Amino acid sequence: MLDLCNPEVWQELSLTNAPDCFKNRDIARACANFIRYTTAATAMFVPSMAFLEDIEQWCLVLFLAKLPADMREFLPNVTFRIE
Repeated sequence: MLDLCNPEVWQELSLTNAPDCFKNRDIARACANFIRYTTAATAMFVPSMAFLEDIEQWCLVLFLAKLPADMREFLPNVTFRIE
């Protein structure tokens, strides 16, 4: 899993003006495709566009094609909580 909420990762990927650069759809897609096709990462944390000023707010992106066919291998237990 790659953490795109981490400034050290931004530096390693040579991303300038992150996380604001992710507002540009072309940059966000290019970054995701680069990570998807050139790394072993099966998922990544990405900054939430709704809370971009708070880097602690994130979304999880899964690369489904890189995950096992049997969901139970990577999601052994799912609990739903309704409030």
